[in-house]
Amino acid sequence: MLGIRAGRVRFFAIVVVALGAIGLPGVAPAPAAAGPTGCLAAPPTTSSGFQAFGAGRSADWGVGDLMSMVPLPDGRNLFVFGDTVYAPVNADGSRGPISGFGSNSAWVQSGGCFTLLDSPNGNRSWIAPPPDDGTVYWPGGAAVAGNRLHVFLTRIRMDNMWGTPVGSAVATYELPSLELARVVDVPFHPQRIFGSGAVYDAGYLYAYGSHLEECFLCFSADMYVARVREDLVMVPDAWEYHAGGAGWVADPMASAPVVAAAVSNTNVTPWRNGFLLVTKPVSIVGPEVDAWWAPNPHGPWQRLGTVTSLPIPPPSFVGGYTYKQSFTYSVTLLPTTAVEGGGMLLGYNVGSFLEADGVVDGRGLGPRFVSVHIPLPPAAPPRASVAPAAAPWEPIIAADVTGRVRAVSGGVSYAASHTAQAVGVARTVSGRGSWVVAKDGGVFSVGDAQFYGSTGGMKLNQPVVGLAATPSGRGYWLVAADGGIFSFGDARFYGSAGSIRLNKPILGMAPTPTGRGYWLVASDGGVFAFGDATFRGSMGGAPLNWPITGIASTPSGRGYYMVGLDGGVFTFGDARYHGTIPWPPSHAAVGISVVPGGYRLIDAAGRVFNRGAATGPDMVGSPSWIPIVGVA
Repeated sequence: MLGIRAGRVRFFAIVVVALGAIGLPGVAPAPAAAGPTGCLAAPPTTSSGFQAFGAGRSADWGVGDLMSMVPLPDGRNLFVFGDTVYAPVNADGSRGPISGFGSNSAWVQSGGCFTLLDSPNGNRSWIAPPPDDGTVYWPGGAAVAGNRLHVFLTRIRMDNMWGTPVGSAVATYELPSLELARVVDVPFHPQRIFGSGAVYDAGYLYAYGSHLEECFLCFSADMYVARVREDLVMVPDAWEYHAGGAGWVADPMASAPVVAAAVSNTNVTPWRNGFLLVTKPVSIVGPEVDAWWAPNPHGPWQRLGTVTSLPIPPPSFVGGYTYKQSFTYSVTLLPTTAVEGGGMLLGYNVGSFLEADGVVDGRGLGPRFVSVHIPLPPAAPPRASVAPAAAPWEPIIAADVTGRVRAVSGGVSYAASHTAQAVGVARTVSGRGSWVVAKDGGVFSVGDAQFYGSTGGMKLNQPVVGLAATPSGRGYWLVAADGGIFSFGDARFYGSAGSIRLNKPILGMAPTPTGRGYWLVASDGGVFAFGDATFRGSMGGAPLNWPITGIASTPSGRGYYMVGLDGGVFTFGDARYHGTIPWPPSHAAVGISVVPGGYRLIDAAGRVFNRGAATGPDMVGSPSWIPIVGVA
């Protein structure tokens, strides 16, 4: 990992610059979820226009390593950045004091306006806030599928100069709102990390990576590709890896190179009935940039040649100064943006081994832009168009007391009754099925849900009051009124409240996005955290007008919501309050379902109340009066 890291400056100043809004016209406030917005008189049409925008920077506008550029369906462009430094530029062109640092951020361009996406309320990380274990998320490739944006992440532990990769994840955002929907772990192998490049094609997400080399700066390597059905991105055993003539295999280390000894980065993007790769072919410090093309995401890849040669050293923005130990690295292409001479916008990063380069020239290190012309590839038939699956968080699945499952906001519906004592429901990862649990712990699978076990027939100290599915959908937990936890499938036991003296009974649980922990909530609002779940506060000991009936995690896992019987909502951590059920409620609130940018409240009549960025009007429930007992 190259750059300045949280609170300390390395002996070299790689990737230190933050781009900003200094000197730009039209800097104006933006919505609270975003940072400032800088507007030009017209959209930039040259690479120097993009460069001029980025030449200004400030303590409030930060941009660091450019990792990917993605066109969005509504015509906007997204620029994804890694290590992001916030620092002003002094009158003599030198860098002022660093005021902030983040491990990821982004620009979103709409016409001539650029909005900075970060989180200025502490961690300055937009793509995904850092976990609570001291690691950070470093972004890589990004791809759009329908109304979802997927950004691949490497989780880094900063225990040495470069950091140690310890995991991989995907952050998914809803479009066009760019609100975080979820962050889920994906398969990880420390020698072959997938996700530095990514594309979507025909129902699949394709993630590219290379085999990590041991030698200093000799990053030229083989390129590998993995894929997963887009709606199953969070399911570890759904991933497969291309192994040449053997096709797709389950073992990442059995995969075969799709490009051999020719890449130092793996930026791939859809282009002309196929896919385009741009990369530095020899090392991250070499000047050449090569292009490759393939008719399919996995190949066969054909080299189109060298498309540009980057200057070494890059020109300094400070007159009379020449960088002493600078280099360029990590190229990325935006084929949908035409710049001078009919070229395409290519971005790359400038870094240095000498800290003085980044201090003397406060604008020098960071992303730059050039125009490149790509040779036409061989002819290929048009790619088949496959519509992405519906967003898995869209159907609000409710179960009534007889165990009948209904999708009260669209999607599946299963009218069969399973039990007279249903107490909860959980959805599958696809949103096309669910599990229903009864108070004796009996579990009933509907739709594409698989049965992994139950406590039906076991003697329980207290009745079961709810269940929650793991992020992979390959397991679930049951929770009893005394706080006892029962794990099935790939659900793991991280502790329980079974031995704790409770003031009020437990009524529900919410897993963390990783599936490595969960929160339990009691009817008095007391919260109990286990595994990697972090306690963010509770209503325990506070006066409540009505008991709590549900709990749900925020998409980041850094907060949670509670809902009371009267529809009142309580927020903790990064949960944002958007309103309640109208007063006075005609039926009891039975649960809360979190969606990107908001939540939905559901009452016992099956009525849905949308709050925040939740889309759609409030909905009327079932005309038959059979009380709803759980939602997912």
